Amino acid sequence: MAGLILIGIITIISGRMLIHAYEGGIAEIDARMSPVFVAQDLLYQIETIATNHALGLDVPDVQKSQTIAAGVANSFRTLFEAEATDPLATTSADTLVYELIATWRQSEASLDAVFRQDAGTQKAIDAYAEARTDIANINTLVARFRQLSISELQQRINSGRAIADTSFYFLLGAVLLGLLVLAAVIFFLARSVLEPIGKLVIAADRLGKNDLTYRVKLRNEQDELGQLGEVLNSSTNTLQQLYRELDRRSTYDGLTGVLNRAAFDDRLSSACQTADRGKQRLSLLMIDIDFFKSVNDTHGHQAGDRVLTLVAGALGNAVRPADTIARYGGEEFAVILPDTGATAATAMAERIRAIVEALPIETNTGERILVTVSIGLKTRDLETLPPASLIRLADGALYRAKEAGRNRTFSANEETQPTPSNIRTA
Repeated sequence: MAGLILIGIITIISGRMLIHAYEGGIAEIDARMSPVFVAQDLLYQIETIATNHALGLDVPDVQKSQTIAAGVANSFRTLFEAEATDPLATTSADTLVYELIATWRQSEASLDAVFRQDAGTQKAIDAYAEARTDIANINTLVARFRQLSISELQQRINSGRAIADTSFYFLLGAVLLGLLVLAAVIFFLARSVLEPIGKLVIAADRLGKNDLTYRVKLRNEQDELGQLGEVLNSSTNTLQQLYRELDRRSTYDGLTGVLNRAAFDDRLSSACQTADRGKQRLSLLMIDIDFFKSVNDTHGHQAGDRVLTLVAGALGNAVRPADTIARYGGEEFAVILPDTGATAATAMAERIRAIVEALPIETNTGERILVTVSIGLKTRDLETLPPASLIRLADGALYRAKEAGRNRTFSANEETQPTPSNIRTA
C-alpha cells in the first residue's frame, strides 16, 4: 500500500511539473514574439508612408508617422523589458534587443530626414534610400531574434523532456517497490500508469526532436496523466500554429499573399547564385501601379487593397511556375525571371502590362476602376552582377517609364531590341 501511495504522489507531482513546464513555454514564446509581430507591422506602415512621400505620391501625415514611430519604439521597449525579466534569457538575445533599439533610433532619424524633404524631390528619394537600408537592417535583426527565440524554445522543450525522463525513472522505482508490497496490483499499475507515462516520454522525446506531428493517445483522459496528455497535445497544436505563423509572417505579404520584401531579397540572391553556377541569364521586373494614390483618395483604401490583391493575382496568372513574385513595397511589385533573356523578359513585361490593363476591377458601388502599371526591367547576362545592382538598374528603368508617361515598359538593357512603341530602352 505504501508503494501505491508513493506512486500516486509522484504521479501528481510529475504531472503538475510537466503541465507547468509546457504551459509556461507556450506563454513565454507568445509574450516574447507578440511585440516583434507588432513592430514588423508598424515598420511596414511607416516604410509605406515614407515611400509615398519620397515618390511624391502622398503628403505625409506627420502625426500619424510619429504615432507609428512611437508604437515601434514601444514594441521594442516591451521586448527589452520582457528579456530583462526573463531568468532564462540568453546574452545573445539581450545583445540583439540592444541592437534592435539602437538600429531603430538610427532608422527613426533617417525616416525623419525623409519627411523633412519636399515630397517627390531627389533629396527625398536619396533620404528614403538611406532610410530603407536602415529598415532592412532592422528586419534582418528581427529575423535573427526570431530564429534565436525558436532555438531557445527548443532548449526549453528539451528541459521539459528531461523532467519527463526523471519522472519516469522515479515512477519506475515506485512500481518496483509496489511489486514487493502487493504483487497482485502490478498488472493494473503497468496498464494504468507505466504505459501512459511511457507514451508521454515518447511524446516529449518527439517534441524535443522538433516533431510537431506526434500526438499522445491515452486510454483514460480523466486522470492526471490523461489531463497531462491533453495539455501536451494542446501545447503541440499551439506550437505548430506558432511555427506556421512565424513562417508565414517572415515569408509572405499579409494582404496580397505573394512573397514579402525580406523573402524577395533571399530569393533574388539565391537566383543569382543559381544563374552563375549554370551560366544562365536572369531578368528582373520592377512593377509599379500607376496613380495608386488617386485610387485610395477617390475610392477609399478598401478599393486600394482590392486593386493590390487583384494585381498580385494577375501577376500570378501571367508568369511561369518557376518565376517568383514579391511585393517590394507599397504599390510596387517585383518579378524574378530565371533563365530568361532580354527579349523574353520584355515580352513577359508587356504580357503583364496588358493583363493588368484589362482587369475588370469594380468598387463596392459598382464603379469601374482602370488600372495600369509601369514596368522597368534589367537582364543579368552572363556576368556576376550583384543583386543590389540588378535591383537598382531595374528600379531606375521603372522611374524612367513613369517619367515617360506611365503604362509602359522601360528596359535598362544596353542592347537595342525590336519592341512595341510603348517600350523604351535605357
